Amino acid sequence: MNLKPILLGALLVVLIWIGYVTYALITVQPRAEARWGNANEKTTEIIISVDLGHPLLVPISLKELSLNFTGARVESLKEFKYWNTKGDMELSLLIDNNNLTRSLINYMNRGTPP
Repeated sequence: MNLKPILLGALLVVLIWIGYVTYALITVQPRAEARWGNANEKTTEIIISVDLGHPLLVPISLKELSLNFTGARVESLKEFKYWNTKGDMELSLLIDNNNLTRSLINYMNRGTPP
């Protein structure tokens, strides 16, 4: 069995995929839309939908995302969905209302954080 044609074919597929991903990243024209999700006294959800315009065909995962303001965690990632064959992604972010309020009060009392 001659492995040379198989290896050359696999290399050609990888090179074509790299070329497509490079083209897709250069020509991407994302459109983002944000909307309110569920809200209660403790948390407020913000849902961000992004349309990249065309599929990237690249696996993307996001496990953790947070935002700290004046030393308190005010936002965290609830859910991340990505459809690599569609070119769409959706992030669901949770805002901790109590921490956000405390952070804003700290900011107003102290000025800008160090």
